[in-house]
Amino acid sequence: MIFYEGLWYLEDMTPQVNEALTQVVKAMDGFNRAVELWIEDLQKTQMDPAKLRRLSGAARAMKDSSTIYFAWAEHLANGMPQEQETSPPSEA
Repeated sequence: MIFYEGLWYLEDMTPQVNEALTQVVKAMDGFNRAVELWIEDLQKTQMDPAKLRRLSGAARAMKDSSTIYFAWAEHLANGMPQEQETSPPSEA
């Protein structure tokens, strides 16, 4: 795994790419945490339940998008390997 204790470790990347990716990770993590706390606060109010569901759904979508971004970053860091064959090798 290339993400360890809040930092990205990408052996083949330049220091500038490593630093930029670390900043993005920290920003996305901070944003997702802040939105989660905001939603928790809104749940304690008299907000329209339909609007709260929409906001909660949007927050989940942002968090899911972050996960997808991190998965692609890991794929990139691993040199963009081709997918392995899904079928077993044929016996000769």
